[in-house]
Amino acid sequence: MYDYPCITIKSRYQVLKSWHNDKSFNSLMNSIKHRILNAGAIVAMLLPVKALAQLCEYNTRCIDYSKCYINNVAQPCAYGSGGASYGGVIFRHGTFEIEWLSDTRANVTYGKRKEFKAVARVSTENGYRVLRLTDGVVVKYPASGGKYAGG
Repeated sequence: MYDYPCITIKSRYQVLKSWHNDKSFNSLMNSIKHRILNAGAIVAMLLPVKALAQLCEYNTRCIDYSKCYINNVAQPCAYGSGGASYGGVIFRHGTFEIEWLSDTRANVTYGKRKEFKAVARVSTENGYRVLRLTDGVVVKYPASGGKYAGG
């Protein structure tokens, strides 16, 4: 097909600069891009659907989970850490922002305009961290990185 020498990281810029107007090089790059896109589509088709439902942004302190609960209704969510005392449980329709007061208490703010505020009693049950809000809402997400959830 194409016979190009290996490009080291150190010299990649110089080589790309000199080949910028080379039609065969541009053709090679388009071919590589096409193969990468096709490979990504094939991998996406092979992955289970729950692995594709990502709420976290790339390279953040966030973990996606396929099974969380709001008032015993299962749905995907993510937990994003904002530091030692702040975090949030992210659902498709909104976020429960958490200010950790202790291992067993937290202030929680949620709603489209963050109009709801409640204190939560925090516990761990069957592998899930459970937030029981004073207004009656119950939020569950996997504890321990999801290892033991749903048991």
